Amino acid sequence: VPLLGWPLLLLPITILWLELLIHPTVALVFQAQPPAADLMDRPPRDPRAPLLTAGEWAGVVATGTAIAFGALALYGMELARGVAGREARAIATAALVLADILLTALLLSETGTRALGRNRFFWLTGAAAFGLLLVAVYTPPVTAVTGLARLRPHDWLESLVTAMLTVFGWEAVRRLGAGRRRRERRFA
Repeated sequence: VPLLGWPLLLLPITILWLELLIHPTVALVFQAQPPAADLMDRPPRDPRAPLLTAGEWAGVVATGTAIAFGALALYGMELARGVAGREARAIATAALVLADILLTALLLSETGTRALGRNRFFWLTGAAAFGLLLVAVYTPPVTAVTGLARLRPHDWLESLVTAMLTVFGWEAVRRLGAGRRRRERRFA
């Protein structure tokens, strides 16, 4: 970002704060998922096989890149409109947090249609993440430390739309690609 002449998007304290939001989500939400009903009927996983295939790694990197690009594009647009650095940083940070919550919901929904509603840790960590975001942007002593600023209603809307476009947009691209690959294998 400094190469573009912009102020830093993520300050070190913001990165630490984001990590404190994201890691409990992964640790609590996905560990609380009940195992698949047919788990004991499946053959054991090959111990030499990697935990994630190359395709799965590519999906993780592409999803993270899409979310980061969305937040960075939003940050750049805000700066280009003349929005102050602290406010633009808060808008982009809100987009990152909202995207994390939406991505978690999307991944849970893939494990079963009722998994999202039954996983209380999703609702607890999602509410905690959103609550901490509110504290980070509306509590003056905290905003002084994090370098964030108060968000107005239209700022929240921009953050939410960006989060939705990056998460659900990338998911649509991923599903279209998977469908195309299935069709190509069928006709090959």
